[in-house]
Amino acid sequence: MTPKIGIQAAPFSQMIHGGTLNADGTLFKHKEDVTEDALRAVAEYVLKHFEGSGRFEFADGLVLEVVSTK
Repeated sequence: MTPKIGIQAAPFSQMIHGGTLNADGTLFKHKEDVTEDALRAVAEYVLKHFEGSGRFEFADGLVLEVVSTK
C-alpha cells in the first residue's frame, strides 16, 4: 500500500511540515520542514494556472488570496 502523505502548518513554529502519515492518517510517521518548497509550489501554481493571482475558498471558511510575480 502506498503511504499517505500529509502537510500541515506547524502549531508552534513558522514552518510547514510534510511527510508520511500512519494508516489512519492521523499522525506523522516521519515529517520534515517543507516550507520553502510548499510556498514556491503555490507561487508557481498560481503563476501558471491563474495568471499570477488567485482567490481560494476552503470548506471551513478560510480564504486564501495569492499574488505571485517573477
